[in-house]
Amino acid sequence: MSTEDNKRAFVRIVRDVINAGDTELARELFDENFTVRRGGLQTTAKLLTSETTAITGEGMSSLDGFIRGLASMRRAFSDFNLDIDESSLVAEGDQVAGIWKLDAVHNGPFFGIEATGARVVMEEAGIMRFADGKLVEGWFLVDELGFLAALGAVKVDAGVSS
Repeated sequence: MSTEDNKRAFVRIVRDVINAGDTELARELFDENFTVRRGGLQTTAKLLTSETTAITGEGMSSLDGFIRGLASMRRAFSDFNLDIDESSLVAEGDQVAGIWKLDAVHNGPFFGIEATGARVVMEEAGIMRFADGKLVEGWFLVDELGFLAALGAVKVDAGVSS
């Protein structure tokens, strides 16, 4: 596939699979055994709960694991909306990098945090690697501290200076 094909697949994964919840499209665009790397989200989850959740990346390194993790996230957050900045996309060879923003309301348990009704707005950056038209590996980084602060799980003093 060309870098432009990979960029289109990246956008479809963010917009149609994750944002709209189209798991049938996920079956088309993801390799069955793809690998997810979620940065610090696994550590964050372990600090908050003893439960292992699919969304952290543990158990997500398969198509079925991804679908379970997405379902868990979508159950915990309503008004789920991802807005991808297509101008941020950079493609080289078989990899595409980009940035998107999540805007959602926390209406169900997540990482052991009961529903707060809080609106969560957070940015995430991702790099996706494609082979033969399928997502085979992804690296994802999110602002965990901002996410936890929005849920009221941690207190952040905006007046702290370095």
